[in-house]
Amino acid sequence: MNAGNAAPPSARAVAAAPAAAAATGGNAILARLKQQRAAPPPPAVAATAGAKPPLTFAFASQTGTGAEIARNLAAEAVEKGYKAQCMSLTELGYAALTSGRTPYLVIVASSTGDGDPPDNSGAFFVALRKKQEGKPLVGVKFTLLGLGDSNYTRFMYVSRAIKGRLLDLGAAEFYPCAEADEVDGIESVVDPWSEGLWTALAAETPAAAEQQVRLALCVWNFGAYKGQGHACE
Repeated sequence: MNAGNAAPPSARAVAAAPAAAAATGGNAILARLKQQRAAPPPPAVAATAGAKPPLTFAFASQTGTGAEIARNLAAEAVEKGYKAQCMSLTELGYAALTSGRTPYLVIVASSTGDGDPPDNSGAFFVALRKKQEGKPLVGVKFTLLGLGDSNYTRFMYVSRAIKGRLLDLGAAEFYPCAEADEVDGIESVVDPWSEGLWTALAAETPAAAEQQVRLALCVWNFGAYKGQGHACE
């Protein structure tokens, strides 16, 4: 079965794993994720109205690992003050992909069999790939974590197909997508990708955008004052 397993880091305190849990790979990661979700979370950070964009976490997961990753990320998002929802891609539905309903979309996607979409993403996958006119997903920003096993011929087929189709329809990456291969050890990809996600999202807040505008104006004004013209190119 071509289904990746990975785990994001969490801000929640987790009790040390028992010595007997020496397993590595997907099963060990899944156990760690479930343990993290079972631990009592710290108080959620109060979000300033309009300060942070709403987030949608969606998964295509056959073995459950991708779902756990997405749910843990969604829980961490709430702790950081974001309004977040999490569900399978089929539960979300292609029709929900609009700039108003899903302005920021984080997908965790694996394949099953030899490159087939997991059961909880099949309907979404079919709808996404239907022929459409124009760029209906302009305004939707996304990132995607692919989970897979390079021993299979159609390695990362589902995650790559979803990414490519989203781009074709006008959606844009706000944070580089990543691929975690079970053969190489997925923790080395998933953990830094998960950490970097929060930095990328922080840069998308209105406050961060306003700061960038102010910086550009400051540089422009300084250049004009020094007789150097537009210095913020």
